[in-house]
Amino acid sequence: MAEPDDLYTLRQEFYVGNFQAAINEGSALGRVNPDLETERAEFVYRAHLGLKEYDVVLREVKEGGDTPIALQAVRLLAVYESRPEQREAVLATLQALLNDAATASSPSLQTMAATIYLKEGSVKEALRAVHLGMTLEQRALMTAIYLRLDRLDHAQRQLKQMQAADEDATLTQMTGAWVDLAQGGTGYRDAQLLFQELIAKYGSSALLLNGLGVALIHQGQYEEADKHLMQALREDPDKSNADTLVNLVATAQHLHKPQETVAKLLSQLQKCAPTHPYVTMLSTLDTAFDRLQAQFASHIVHA
Repeated sequence: MAEPDDLYTLRQEFYVGNFQAAINEGSALGRVNPDLETERAEFVYRAHLGLKEYDVVLREVKEGGDTPIALQAVRLLAVYESRPEQREAVLATLQALLNDAATASSPSLQTMAATIYLKEGSVKEALRAVHLGMTLEQRALMTAIYLRLDRLDHAQRQLKQMQAADEDATLTQMTGAWVDLAQGGTGYRDAQLLFQELIAKYGSSALLLNGLGVALIHQGQYEEADKHLMQALREDPDKSNADTLVNLVATAQHLHKPQETVAKLLSQLQKCAPTHPYVTMLSTLDTAFDRLQAQFASHIVHA
């Protein structure tokens, strides 16, 4: 008979984006197997990062020394997120740790490195960091990376390996929903049902509500999608979840909401996530439009 998994609930709450619930669970566990203590701390601190409580991690996780590599990796992510001026140093440290035989095989390091590279927009570097991973979380991350690379075939392959390992796992089900969205067609409805099941089981989170919202948008159910996305925004203390804002821009446009509403959402997005791909794309398009407009005006003047 398998031993009970003391960290099961903690992991699930973290994976579905219920970060405060994950912190509460980790704090309530009391004494756990010493072999699991570092992992418990890792997920609790990652949940603090999910709530943007970077100072907690920076204060409690000491740099270097006897600090386990898993917690050092979480600290690097906290530094990256909260201290933009130190990002180059974080990337250099990550590269050194990934090249060090004593630390390179750490799944936690590989996962944090891939996460940071994705935030940098270095998708291939992210894949390189995690491509040998064997944990469910690493395979879920690889699936997400392949979807960003428009390699649905590779994403489906990773999902099949996750399903073979544990098809009932929450992370497997959630990854399956993202793949369903990428497949389109009946996949949109399948993804909707999966996200609804997860919300019924774990409660709402920005991650799950956004997944549900995207599935509904693709089915043309804009009012229903907008309702769930507005719920995600209301539950966000500082209204700074970039995915929520991007998806609300989409529903606002489909529902023909006033331009002032769209402009406010875009302003919030630009403020909280200036390097988000959606923001940089809009900036590029605005620049191109201004350039063409100037050229057109110049032709008129000289005509």
